[in-house]
Amino acid sequence: MQRRPFMLIEWFIAITLTIILLSTTGFFYRYFVLSENKSSKIAEKSFTLRFFENRMARLFQGALKMQKSPDRSFFFTPETPSPLFKSEADRLLFVFDNGVKSRKSFAGDVIGQLFLNPDNQLILAVWPGKKRWGDFDPLPVHKEVLLENVSEFQLKFFTPPKIADLYLYQEVPIERWGEWKRGWESDFKQIPALVQLHIKWNEEDQTFLFPLLNNNQPIIYNY
Repeated sequence: MQRRPFMLIEWFIAITLTIILLSTTGFFYRYFVLSENKSSKIAEKSFTLRFFENRMARLFQGALKMQKSPDRSFFFTPETPSPLFKSEADRLLFVFDNGVKSRKSFAGDVIGQLFLNPDNQLILAVWPGKKRWGDFDPLPVHKEVLLENVSEFQLKFFTPPKIADLYLYQEVPIERWGEWKRGWESDFKQIPALVQLHIKWNEEDQTFLFPLLNNNQPIIYNY
């Protein structure tokens, strides 16, 4: 039996169907690749922010309760300008419990400073506690880059409403209670109940809220 040769129109139909099939397959493949890349970027962004939030939560949970000796504990926002710090960005200097570390000098009670440098890096600088300063010359410092591409860094601090006759409020020079404050003075002689941290990261605003477990006054709710 002799085969019938393909007609020209049949070749055109076959080529057209092949082109349609390849175009459809290429479209869905491109869509899948772009979706995968977008999902990866979203996942990376979410992971970076959650890691930063958890790091800050552990840091503020370790902030020490104010004691009578200012050498042992302090918590305040310094305002002295320096080329090491980005202008108009907040800073926080405080003592916190850094836990167990491989380097003894940075274990236990240490001094930390949160600041934004001119390269838009949010930095945590850590020094040994004052009681160990005599063991070092020069004094060692550990710097940790918490986030990059940060153009703004602002802090707010919350003091709960004052409850009458609570011994916790004696000799505390805070004039107005139950409000957010833009700065925190060392004369307050205590740490705040809450810290609000606001940053602009990759041109997007991000706000975080952290409780300080060792604050001198509780937040009391009326039922």
